[in-house]
Amino acid sequence: MWSSYSLTKGATRRQPTMLGLKTRSSTRLSSCCKLSTESNNSFSREEHEQRVAAAQALVSERRQQQKEKIQQEMQRKQQKRIAKQQKHKEQTLVNSISHWLSKDPSFFACTMNALNLTSQASPTAKNDATTNNRNHPMQVLWNQYRQLYYDSIPAFREQMDGTASNIQFDFADEMRLLNESGFGDPNWGKRYRQVRGYQERQKTMTRQIANATNNLKEQTQMIRRARADLNNLKQEMERVNQTRERILLERKAADLKDNVSKELHDSDQSIVSKAWCMILDLVSSTKKCAEKENENDESSKAVRRAKIASSLRIPTTARLERRIARKEVGLKHLEDDADASAARLKELQRQHKKRPPPMNEEDYNRANEAVHQVRASICQKLASHIRRRHEKLIQQFQTMDAHTDLTKPHEWYSYARLDRRKIIFHGGPTNSGKTYAALQRLKEAKHGLYLGPLRLLAAEVYETLSVDGIYTNLFTGQERREIPFSTHASATVEMCSVEEEYDVAVLDEIQMIADAARGAAWSKALMALRCKEIHVCGGMEAKEIVEKIAKACGDEFEIQKYERFSKLEVAKNSLSTDPTKVGAYKHVSRE
Repeated sequence: MWSSYSLTKGATRRQPTMLGLKTRSSTRLSSCCKLSTESNNSFSREEHEQRVAAAQALVSERRQQQKEKIQQEMQRKQQKRIAKQQKHKEQTLVNSISHWLSKDPSFFACTMNALNLTSQASPTAKNDATTNNRNHPMQVLWNQYRQLYYDSIPAFREQMDGTASNIQFDFADEMRLLNESGFGDPNWGKRYRQVRGYQERQKTMTRQIANATNNLKEQTQMIRRARADLNNLKQEMERVNQTRERILLERKAADLKDNVSKELHDSDQSIVSKAWCMILDLVSSTKKCAEKENENDESSKAVRRAKIASSLRIPTTARLERRIARKEVGLKHLEDDADASAARLKELQRQHKKRPPPMNEEDYNRANEAVHQVRASICQKLASHIRRRHEKLIQQFQTMDAHTDLTKPHEWYSYARLDRRKIIFHGGPTNSGKTYAALQRLKEAKHGLYLGPLRLLAAEVYETLSVDGIYTNLFTGQERREIPFSTHASATVEMCSVEEEYDVAVLDEIQMIADAARGAAWSKALMALRCKEIHVCGGMEAKEIVEKIAKACGDEFEIQKYERFSKLEVAKNSLSTDPTKVGAYKHVSRE
């Protein structure tokens, strides 16, 4: 007969344990089984099986409860980790938006436009909101805009991260879009911010490589020229050495000939002496006649003697040797510089290829597009936040901005905008009849005005109109001639009156509108004249700006083109006998 101890022992041996540990329920079951063995089979087999089953059920239930508890704890930890990651992502997105608001000038400009303030956020050429231009008259007002903008960013950040006491805006769409673009990862945002610096460094390195390449080409050309000069000097050195050797050989031959003749002279001295005495007598008789003839040939003989002496003179090579030595040293320096430039170019090219971009172009374009999409909504909400906190101050800024707006000068002259004017542009070269045609129309008008750049031109038009019987006033910076019952006026452009009304006005030399010192006078006259018909004369290079001003003022624009009457040719003779001489044309004006 089998024993209950073996059954319980087998049962306890088969029971599993979790994590290698024996649970409290399994210990109780073992103790119950031990008690059952000591009772000397006091209960039946059925009761024993029921008790074992109940104990096993209790153990299974407690195991299940413990497993569920562990699963719940793991789920709670996972949810807590997910919530922490989500909060970290949101904090990363908030940090990215705060960085853009603080550092990116485009966000400042967009916010100012949303507040209906000056969109030109900075007076500098680069449109950088972090720099100042103290010489600009609007810089004080722009500084106040910037101070208000930066003071509002911390409170707006509290609205974004949800720590503010009164949440007014919902940033779920912006956060979702930025998270989908990858800005939830701190490393992603860091790489995105590094792309711009990487691009600037690559551009700088590209310029350095181009400069190094051009420098190396110039050095190579200089080396080539230096080698050519050195070869020429060496060839000249060879020619001088050959000439030197030839002269030395000729002198040796001459010395040998003199020695032979001297020996012959010594051997035949008696015969030669007698002959020589006879020759002296003959020469003394003809010496006087020969002196006169030799006087004319003295100069030619001296030249021949100099040529002979120069041909027999031995050329020196010391100077050429010094020049060759200097040239070789200079060539060595050039070669060393070229080697250094080549090494630098190679290093720059290696660094240019070595540095990988922080992110590929596709990811950067996607992230950049997300930033552009988010910018408008973020700036609009920031503008609403600033307007709620500083409503009165914004109204004051808008009033000041409206009165100091210099971007629409055509709106400064409201009386000139009451009627639609007609602007006729007479364009063409000099001596083409532009001003003449405009003056003919001016003479026909009941009330007209001429504006020119010079006092002499204004005086000339004044005399022309007066000769034709038209009462005309003259206004210049030096004099004023007011004629009673006058209907016309001739003036320099700075003396233009924008308060009177005219039927026809002539604005001469309109290309002076581009002049940095006097161009404002032409701009004012063109936009502020209260005139039905304005004739503008000048070169065709001013057509575009005149047409733009007419379109901005709402005026009618018409163009008339002219050709030069006489052909412009270059004179065959110069005004000076020697044009290269300093002061060659100083008397031209007097003549």
